Amino acid sequence: MGIKYAITMWSLPGNGGYSVKYASEAGFDGMQIELGALENGYYMAEKKVRQDYLEDGKKYGIEYPSLVLNGLSTHGFVGDEDGDDYKIADESLDLSLDVAEDMGIGLIMLPQFWSNEITDDRSFDNTVKVLKKYCKNALERGIKIASETILPADRQIELMKAVDMPNLSTLYDSQNYYFFYGYSQKEVLEKLYPYISDQVHIKDGTGLDGKGGVLSGALLGEGDSDLQASVDILKKNNFEGWLILENYYYLNEFRTMEIGQFGAVERDIKYLKSLFA
Repeated sequence: MGIKYAITMWSLPGNGGYSVKYASEAGFDGMQIELGALENGYYMAEKKVRQDYLEDGKKYGIEYPSLVLNGLSTHGFVGDEDGDDYKIADESLDLSLDVAEDMGIGLIMLPQFWSNEITDDRSFDNTVKVLKKYCKNALERGIKIASETILPADRQIELMKAVDMPNLSTLYDSQNYYFFYGYSQKEVLEKLYPYISDQVHIKDGTGLDGKGGVLSGALLGEGDSDLQASVDILKKNNFEGWLILENYYYLNEFRTMEIGQFGAVERDIKYLKSLFA
């Protein structure tokens, strides 16, 4: 497969509502899309919306490597089954399989942050239970699942082994481990590499969560998440798959740059390609 380059639709100003054409113009091969959340009507669950994205993808040569359930960050499945958040999460999980199958998307990504973060043994055990069921349902449809957590590497590996499904991997992100808990990105990736998906989030930022840090808020290579270490490990292991840019180009940090928000996108994709040339 080699390496392909994508961007998350929510990285762009306007939440990427017009972004298929722009992704092509900027030099990307694909775009990671999201299901949408309960609060905005799960827009990708609408047949017309899916058809329009598929038509635009064909027109502009843009693939959709994965579908993401960002709504889980508000309504997670780590709590008890009789909770409102769990029921909403369960609905989104069911919808995601239908959407991915209909659009021919082979991987679904499940963020596990904020309301869906694994913080103790109970939420860990609940996650194992949900992932086992979800992965089995996905496997029947030929769909892979990637869990994106900020657990320490050893705990993530424990999660993978506890779920024990052939279609489950962990999605590596080049800033999250440092930003949220101060972990070494290099040490996490070195341990996790055998378990990671063939899709990786690439971004940069500064500082730590709750201490003035900015998530996804620096040009690639200009933040403090040690992006180069992640790149070196990926190259050392001959990584093949999707590198998915996830800087938040709507942030003021990019808007106030001389090159502007879209100039920052174009700078970063060129820079990323140069690192893997």
